Amino acid sequence: MKPSRTYKSLAAIEEKIKFALLLFLIGQIFYLSFSNMRIPLPPVILDKIIENIDGIPPGFSIHSKGSSLHGFSELHFNELGIYRDNEIIVNLHNLEIHINPELLAGDHSPPLLSLFLTKGSIILKTGTKELANFKNIAFEKNRGSNYQLSADVDFAGHEIRFHGCFDLSHNSAHRKNSDEKILEVLDQAEKLLVELEKQNEFIPRTKFNAFANWSNNSLSLKLNQVDDTDDHFIKGLSLTSTIELCDPPKAQVVAKADSIKLSNGSIDSEFLQPRINLFWKFSPKNNSSLPKHCRASFKQVKLNGIIEGTMPSFDIETVQDSNQINVQVFSHSDVAQTCLHSIWKDLRWKHQGFVDIRPELFDLKAKLPQGTLRILDGKKLQIRISENHSPMVSGGLTQFSVLAHDFSSLETPRGQFRLLGELSKDGSIYVNDAYGKFGRSEAKGSYKQTWNPAEFRFLVKGTCFPPDIANWLGTWWMPIWKEFSFKEEAPVGDFSITGIWGGEPGTSRTVGSVQANNISYQDFSITESEIVVMIDEKSTDLYADKISHSAGQIEGCLFFPHKKLNSPLNFKFRVSGDFPFDDAKSILGPTAEKSLNNLKAPLLKCEGSGAVYKTLPEPLSDVNLTSFTLGINSSIPTTYSGIPIQSLSGTIERQKGILKGFFPRIEMAEGEGAISFEEISRESDLVKIHLNMDGANRVKLIDAIEHAKLMEASKDENPSLDKTPMDSREEENNLGGKLNISFTAEGPISDPMQFVGSGISVLTDVEIGSINFLGGIRSKLGAFNLPLPSDALSFNRLEAPFFIDHQFLRFDEINLSGPLSLLVANGDINLETKEVNLIADLKLAGNLKIPLVKQLINLADPLPKMTSIKIAGPWANPAWQIHLTPGP
Repeated sequence: MKPSRTYKSLAAIEEKIKFALLLFLIGQIFYLSFSNMRIPLPPVILDKIIENIDGIPPGFSIHSKGSSLHGFSELHFNELGIYRDNEIIVNLHNLEIHINPELLAGDHSPPLLSLFLTKGSIILKTGTKELANFKNIAFEKNRGSNYQLSADVDFAGHEIRFHGCFDLSHNSAHRKNSDEKILEVLDQAEKLLVELEKQNEFIPRTKFNAFANWSNNSLSLKLNQVDDTDDHFIKGLSLTSTIELCDPPKAQVVAKADSIKLSNGSIDSEFLQPRINLFWKFSPKNNSSLPKHCRASFKQVKLNGIIEGTMPSFDIETVQDSNQINVQVFSHSDVAQTCLHSIWKDLRWKHQGFVDIRPELFDLKAKLPQGTLRILDGKKLQIRISENHSPMVSGGLTQFSVLAHDFSSLETPRGQFRLLGELSKDGSIYVNDAYGKFGRSEAKGSYKQTWNPAEFRFLVKGTCFPPDIANWLGTWWMPIWKEFSFKEEAPVGDFSITGIWGGEPGTSRTVGSVQANNISYQDFSITESEIVVMIDEKSTDLYADKISHSAGQIEGCLFFPHKKLNSPLNFKFRVSGDFPFDDAKSILGPTAEKSLNNLKAPLLKCEGSGAVYKTLPEPLSDVNLTSFTLGINSSIPTTYSGIPIQSLSGTIERQKGILKGFFPRIEMAEGEGAISFEEISRESDLVKIHLNMDGANRVKLIDAIEHAKLMEASKDENPSLDKTPMDSREEENNLGGKLNISFTAEGPISDPMQFVGSGISVLTDVEIGSINFLGGIRSKLGAFNLPLPSDALSFNRLEAPFFIDHQFLRFDEINLSGPLSLLVANGDINLETKEVNLIADLKLAGNLKIPLVKQLINLADPLPKMTSIKIAGPWANPAWQIHLTPGP
């Protein structure tokens, strides 16, 4: 074109160009004027616009509050919520969205330039609990369809600093299928998040850095732990995750860490150098949140708590599809060789594989009430698991065997063990045949274990040396056998033990029987016994239908309350039969033994029951005092406080701290009678005694009382006390005599010289004037050469009422009578010094039975009117003196 023509052409349209430039200028002014204006958007209009946005999955909706338009490309929201099925799942605050203004010109570039968010939260489906909180979110366009994302996230209590890169390019033809895949992934992700939330309360807060990249329907995420202080459950975590929205959607997670710590309240577990690989394939037909494939390996596991020690390295691999789940466990180390394979199919498990363990290299220990004990020890433990073709229990699809050589569990004696059993489809364990030989024990039995609740039952029969299994049964077991001693032969037991592991008190019970020969309980030697044992949450009860010993047979029972009840009761008992009292009284407990300490008996026929309480430091009340009742019958000589007793029959009881005894039949010193005693109060040693004895041999009874323990205090305090010469005692033994005595007295049992009371004694069937009692009347009075008839000094009956006044026996009127004469005396005898002090009057013919002759002789008898006789001196040989009585 020629320049002249160009000029003429432009000149012709000059006016049009100026008009177009004017319009453009006006448009620029209009745009610049309204680009900074804030225009509120009615929620109805905004909701309508959001409904027409392409890409919102079905069932989702978006609602806002306080929305406005800034200029032509900025949307501001005070609050915006994303709902699914009308339940809020995402809540956002102070949201700014920058839209690409080129959309107004019909440009097909990505509509979003940037997004800024002050804070927001993701809420669980329940709509009540926040799972994740985030703040300071910036989502900005980079170039093309690429965007950058940064945010600070608090996910389930863990802080994550997030960075991401996303490619939002897509085409509308692929959008429908992608929406469906996204929904599938969201459903599965929600299940996983719910499970994570359940476990989160046990996991301390942790800080992470995360980077995400979304492109071509694929999201990759890398997460690295930046905060691994000692209180964190995980250290050195590095995680890579990939989600593919293909058909069907897939997800894969690869994670590794230095350690993971878990705790269930009683055991702390630390998994060292874990490596985990998870792979999901999501399908609407599979509602399980378990991964399709999982592989986890651990170099070592450290345990602390009620179980402490280390477990060797092992691998776990699971594979899941629509029909079954496969689980495999592998281990290869010096401690254990393991290969186990389990299949879940048709609603049941199948198992096979083996476990070989060298227990002596296994260092796990259990902290139990009975001490810290090694869980496994020994040379060999082999476990075999295989499919069961001939089950003995319903649903027993798997069988197993356990063989142990030179093996110990919980530090029991080492031995040989064999177990054959089955696993049912619900996981229950049935040991149908069990055998063990260790220590002094050898037994067979069975075991059953079910779950939900964890009920178990042991059946065991064989020889059982109780200390061998003490560590298996806990602290309640050995106290039962504490007072027992065993010979070489171990007892034979047959037991059923049932309960619930970790169950409430009262859920366990033990019933069984023990046959034991040649054992001892405290000082009681047993030649043969059959004992039934019953144990529940309250007590241990022992029933013995037959306990044989060298002197006879006895039956009875013992009841021991459990220590955890903190009961003041030590035990209760019931006994019947031949009781070797001297050898076995210690089994009644220290309180009862002390109460019966004065009784010595090789064998008693007895029947009784009682309760023995612990000795408590504080004052005892009526409800926690040892009490018992014993019916006693003995035809074998016994002693009480050193007094020989040929036979006795009666009862001894202790109630409310008071000891009582009543024996309506007792034979001693060739006589027969009754005796009773009763403690007056439990705050003192005062006792009340009543004795009634007829026909006792005078010498034997007095000798027994004189040498009894009741008189030991006075003997010790008076070592120089005169004793009856041996020849005199032998002479009196030949004279004999029958003594009837009855008395009632009370005083401190610790000091017999402080007793008070009254009684009467009658001595017959003896020539009393020839014995030393009262100094030998015939010889003493005969020495005075009185003009007396030949029978005047012959006496054969002594009747003496008396009062017991501490160490004195006081007499108001002693009547010593014979065929003709009567001697009447009063005074006292000092039991402590054995000194006699009496004043007597002799009446000639005072005992004559012919009334008229008696009166005449008494009138003519001047002796009692003129004289009295003073008897004083040692008991064995007192002095006699005649005192003239002054005339009227």
